[in-house]
Amino acid sequence: MTLKIDRRKTPRTTSTGHSEHPCMAEGCTTWGSRGYTVDDAGKRQQLWFCPDHAKQYEADVEAAKRTPPPPRPPKQGRLV
Repeated sequence: MTLKIDRRKTPRTTSTGHSEHPCMAEGCTTWGSRGYTVDDAGKRQQLWFCPDHAKQYEADVEAAKRTPPPPRPPKQGRLV
């Protein structure tokens, strides 16, 4: 099962200066204690997950690494 990320959940700074970051998994309301930096189309983003969703996120990243790239089109012959 692939983890669905809610990008609307962003870290916020409290009035005392502390940074709060909720778990970015869709439907989760717990605190995100594990952070990951992701390069999304040249823009760096920080993702935060609770321990349960962090394990699922890491499994999804590993599965994506194991997925083979799409096949290349066949080479065309040369005209003589």
